[in-house]
Amino acid sequence: MVIALLSSAGKPTIMRTRTTRQSGNAILEFAMIAPLLVAMLFGVFTTGMSISKSQQVASLAREAGGMFLRSVDFSVPANQAMLIRQAGSLGMTAEGGNGVILLSAIKRISARDCIAAGVEPRNCPNLGFLVVVKRQAVGNRSLFQSTFGIPEHIELDGTILAAQYLSDPACQAQKFDALVALAEGEIAYLAEAYFRTPQLDIPGYKRDSNIYQRAIF
Repeated sequence: MVIALLSSAGKPTIMRTRTTRQSGNAILEFAMIAPLLVAMLFGVFTTGMSISKSQQVASLAREAGGMFLRSVDFSVPANQAMLIRQAGSLGMTAEGGNGVILLSAIKRISARDCIAAGVEPRNCPNLGFLVVVKRQAVGNRSLFQSTFGIPEHIELDGTILAAQYLSDPACQAQKFDALVALAEGEIAYLAEAYFRTPQLDIPGYKRDSNIYQRAIF
């Protein structure tokens, strides 16, 4: 913008306002902070999505664990389908997809357990240990393995034979001791839900996003 004024000598004096310069500075400043603003907005969106998905996975773990406690058999396709419907947008199928739910019955072995299986307590390697006595899985089993025991042989209905869980160290769920204190003969029911969340990935910064939740009964 240009303004013409008369000087004391009667000659016009040209004065330019600072509007053009200020406008240019404002554009430059916005260009400098725009990436930061975009990153902040993206971070807020991602955090909100992460919280929402975490709550959804936690709710699914509680539902699955509660049903497992009530002896719902998840080796039955109809019961698997019920759990898959509850997973909804998390994208899980009976044997694939973006997630898996592991259901475990964990017991502290007593001398009575050994004797009931025809094993002398002195010849019962897992006596006094927490072991997995049953495990069922729904979803993509290749995504995740529980840190609470990895039994090598599981029957089709999820049960583990006494001969195995009384002697096989792979059935021991030692880390579970830090979560729940079980007396000998007591059983706890654990539901673990693990889901990949590619929608929470940030290109060049974060990838392979996932959510893990568990519920204990």
